[in-house]
Amino acid sequence: MNDTIRLLAALEEAGSLTIAETFGLFRESPPMTAISWMILHRFVSADLGAGPIGPETSIRRFQW
Repeated sequence: MNDTIRLLAALEEAGSLTIAETFGLFRESPPMTAISWMILHRFVSADLGAGPIGPETSIRRFQW
């Protein structure tokens, strides 16, 4: 839960981040597991049109 809050706060401040830039925010969960979970549950969105998820994939807060 704390990892989710840290990532959402960082995205609120920055607007968007690459997946590689978010790795330092995670302390409780493996970064890719947490990011994938957050994408599936619409906490964040990722630019999946550019290809497979990788370090340069951009993520941002999900907009309803």
